[in-house]
Amino acid sequence: MRIVTLITLIILTLVMIFGCSTRKNIIGEDSDLEPNVVEIKAEQGLFEYYYSYENETGNFMRNTKSITGHFRGNESITLLRFTNLPDSGFVLTEDPTLTLKIRNNYNAEGMTLRFGLIRQNWHHFFATWEQAEENIEWELSWDDQSAMEILDGLLGMVTEEDSLVITIPSVKMQDIIEGWIQEEPESYGLAIFSEVSNGRNDQYVEFYSRETTNGPILNFEYYTAETDTIIYTYERMPLQQTFINSKKPVEGYYAGEEIIIGNIVPTRSVIKLNLEEDSFDLPPNIDLKMITVNRADLIVHRKTDEDMYHFTVEPFEFYPYYLLEEFAPSETEKLPIEAENIGNFTTTVTSFFGVDAEYVSLNITPIVQAHISEIKENFGLLITSSLENKDNGFIGFYTPDSVEIEKRPYLRVIYTLPFLPE
Repeated sequence: MRIVTLITLIILTLVMIFGCSTRKNIIGEDSDLEPNVVEIKAEQGLFEYYYSYENETGNFMRNTKSITGHFRGNESITLLRFTNLPDSGFVLTEDPTLTLKIRNNYNAEGMTLRFGLIRQNWHHFFATWEQAEENIEWELSWDDQSAMEILDGLLGMVTEEDSLVITIPSVKMQDIIEGWIQEEPESYGLAIFSEVSNGRNDQYVEFYSRETTNGPILNFEYYTAETDTIIYTYERMPLQQTFINSKKPVEGYYAGEEIIIGNIVPTRSVIKLNLEEDSFDLPPNIDLKMITVNRADLIVHRKTDEDMYHFTVEPFEFYPYYLLEEFAPSETEKLPIEAENIGNFTTTVTSFFGVDAEYVSLNITPIVQAHISEIKENFGLLITSSLENKDNGFIGFYTPDSVEIEKRPYLRVIYTLPFLPE
């Protein structure tokens, strides 16, 4: 017992001695471990190359919005599919309504919405302009609208505050539902599309999706049979909902020597940085790969021309990856970049960019550390939006050769030198 007490007293004494030390480390060696800050400008040859490319359009899983309309050469069509419908033999007592709550809109005044019955089975996880289900293409085309049976002159529409209420005549809706519940359905839900109004190609509306509490609601009352006196109410969201987009990537995918990040069509930027030792203030006995990168931010300023950005109701989210092989501008035939050629670190974080911000600091700390330390070969990095395929948002940034020098992108690195005893 005395031995245990003695050992405890010795440990406490050592803790007190180390705790009262004025040295910068407990081994008794003074060192200057204050972080250094360097800003590497575009004019210093920071950028070996940069460009943007357009990726294939797909689905944004669990999207909280659904879009109908036209924007930047793209047409968006909303698809809805309802289930758990009455069995055959039911009788509607009044005209059903479909209520769509509006989340956001762009130039939607005077916009004309139309509706159609989808002719082919589809799945909201996989549906695109070309594909109906996983590995199954649409048999008919959305380009000429043959993929749906258009409902002409049958629907009444009114706007109530933030909602669009569509009334469907009971006689027509009776036939539609009877077609939906057959063993081999006559149609597979509703398509909501728009016409180009007054020559305008920049009108769209965002509806809340079934992933929210404000999703679409189909409502009607019915008897189960003509002799039944009990009235039942159907009031449900669609089981499936998505929207499909007509615009395809530019030919060859390459979108030019620009820095653009976008959601529809997904637009990404490839950037290769020159991380040279001369750009850092290092003592003669310190090699660049010995430093610790505490923080590395690529600062990019957004362009303010109206045709170079479009904000929706939420901030942008940017995510950086490192590349596993070279994708130089002279090798655009290798585009788009496949997933197996993209890597990321678990410590990588998303950078956010709000509507009022003039620039964004893209946190690329783990990538810069890996390239400087030569843990990963520097094939460049890929900047993407975390919201690809979610909405029409996009933003263009000033490039390294911009006339406005103060708007050119640059790299800010906070780093610490290694401790080397004298």
